[in-house]
Amino acid sequence: PANEERSEAAILREIAATRGSHEFEARTLVPSDNTVPKTFFDQVYDVARLVGPMLDVSEMYNTSTGEDFTIPTLTAYSSSVLTAAGSALDENEPTYSSITLSAYKYGQLIKVANELVTDAGFNIESHLAEQAGNGLGFAINAALTTGDGSDKPNGIITASSTGVTGTATDGSFDADDLIELQYTLDGAARRLPGVAYMANGNTIGRMRRLKDDQGQYLYQVNVGQPDAFAGYTIVENPAMASVGSGNLSVAFGHLPSYKVRMAGGLEVATSADYAFNQDVTTYRFLMRVDGDLTHAGHIKLFEGYSN
Repeated sequence: PANEERSEAAILREIAATRGSHEFEARTLVPSDNTVPKTFFDQVYDVARLVGPMLDVSEMYNTSTGEDFTIPTLTAYSSSVLTAAGSALDENEPTYSSITLSAYKYGQLIKVANELVTDAGFNIESHLAEQAGNGLGFAINAALTTGDGSDKPNGIITASSTGVTGTATDGSFDADDLIELQYTLDGAARRLPGVAYMANGNTIGRMRRLKDDQGQYLYQVNVGQPDAFAGYTIVENPAMASVGSGNLSVAFGHLPSYKVRMAGGLEVATSADYAFNQDVTTYRFLMRVDGDLTHAGHIKLFEGYSN
C-alpha cells in the first residue's frame, strides 16, 4: 500500500486546522547528497544554534521520555604499586560517580494571522522555525551556560572551576594569562577532540588584539573554519560574561564533556481560541532539556581580578 506523505508545512497547517499537536523528533539524517531537505525540527535546531553554541559543542543525548537520566563518570583511576616477589597484590579499584539529567521545560507562544496560516504561498515553516528557534535558542543556551542547577540546567560555567585569576584591576587578561589557562587543564584532557576557548563577542575582540613578543597576532582568522587562538579553536557564546572585575569571561577545555539531554523532540500545539478576537492562530512550542558537566577539571575558567 502507498503511504501518505505530508510536508512539514502541511503538518503545521493541519495542527492549526484541527487544533491538535505534533512532536517533531530529533533525527539523524544520512542524505545521499546535499539536496535532501531538513525536517522542521532541524530547521528550528539550526536557528537555535545561531543564537548560542551550547546545543552544538556539547554532547547531546536524545531520549523519548523525560524521567531522570543518569550518566556514570570515572572520578579516580585504580593505581599500581611495586610488589615484592611472592607478596600479595593490594586491591585498588577505580572510583565512580555520576551526573543526573532531568528534563526542564522551555517554551513560547507565537501568534500567526489566520490568513497566513491558510495561505499556501506563505512559508510558514521558515517563519515559525526562525521565531521559535531564536526564542528557544536564547533561553536554552543561557541556561546551559550559566544556569545554577536549581530547577534548571547546571550551566557549563557554573559547573567548571577557575584555572587562572587575573592581576589587572579592571578584570582584563593578557596573552600569558590565556596561554597559562591552557596548561591548567590535564595534559590528557588537552589532547581530546573538541578542546576550545569559549567567550562572548566583546571578550573575543580583546583576544583578537593580543600579540606575541615579535608583534605577531596570536589570534588566527580562518576563512571557512573556526578562528583560533594560540592553536585552539574559539567558540563564541553570547551568554558568557564580558571582561570585568570578578567575572568569569573566558573558558577553556573539552566542551563535549558538557552533556545535554533532550527529552523527546520539539512539541508544537495550537489554539484558535487563545486570541480569538484577533483572528490569529497561536502556536505553542515546548522543548525539554537539561545539562551538566561530567568533570569540573575538564573546563577551566579565567576569572578577572577582584579587590
